[in-house]
Amino acid sequence: MRLALFGFLRFCVQEQQFESTWFPPAITDKDLVTTKKRVGYQLTDSQILRLLDSFPVNEIGNKWSFAFQCIAVYGLRPEGLRTIHTRNGGEEIWNNYEKSRGGKKGEKTEARRLYPLLVHDIDDPINWHLKEQLAICEKEGLNLLPPLGKEGHADDACRTYLCRRKFWEAITKEVSKENQELTSYSFRHRYAYCGHNRPKADGSYRAPKQIADAMGHTLGTHLLSYSKFQMKDLASAFDETSLLVKAAA
Repeated sequence: MRLALFGFLRFCVQEQQFESTWFPPAITDKDLVTTKKRVGYQLTDSQILRLLDSFPVNEIGNKWSFAFQCIAVYGLRPEGLRTIHTRNGGEEIWNNYEKSRGGKKGEKTEARRLYPLLVHDIDDPINWHLKEQLAICEKEGLNLLPPLGKEGHADDACRTYLCRRKFWEAITKEVSKENQELTSYSFRHRYAYCGHNRPKADGSYRAPKQIADAMGHTLGTHLLSYSKFQMKDLASAFDETSLLVKAAA
C-alpha cells in the first residue's frame, strides 16, 4: 500500500503539476516488499501413479483422477481445470484461464493450446486419452470434472481431496524431511521438471521459452519460479559424476 501511494504521489507531481511538497520521500530498503518463494516439490511419475491408484473406483474418484491426470500431463494450475476444452474437431485441447503472467502490470495469460508431457510407467509413456475423453463429454454434454468449489478456490478443493488420501500424507512426510513443500501445484511442478529435463525424441531439449509459453508464463517469470529445474547438466560439470564412477569401480 505504501509503494502504491508513493507511486501515485510521484505521478501527481511529475505528470499533473502538483506542488513539489507532495513528492514522497525516497524509498528505502525497509519499504521494499520481498517474499521468499517456497521450495516447491515436483511429484515423480511413480508417485503420481501410486496416488491415482489410491483413489476410490467410483464416479467421484474417477472425476478426481481425470482432474489430476490433466494437471500433471498438461501442467495446469488447478483453477485452469474450469476452462479446459477442445478445438478443431477435438484434435487440440485448450485452456482459457486468465492469470497474471508477471512482467508488465496487468498482463494476463491468454487462451493457449496445451501440450502434453505424458506420465511414464517405468520407461513407457501412458496415454490416458484425456483429449478424447474431453471431446466425447463435450459432445454429449457430460461433465468429467469433480466439484471445484467457488471460482478462485479450485486449489483449495484439490488440496482438500488430496489430504484425505493416506498415500498423499505419506509423501508429505517424506518431502518435509527434505525441507520442501508438497502442494496441489506439485503436479504442475512435475510438468516443468520434465519439460526441462526429459529429452525429446531426437535427444535434444526444449528451449525455456517453449516451456514458459506452454505453461502460460513470461520467460522471466518462468525462470524465476523454475530455475532449479534447469540442472540436467549441472552434476556433470563438477566432480560428482566422476566420484560415482570411481565408487562403482
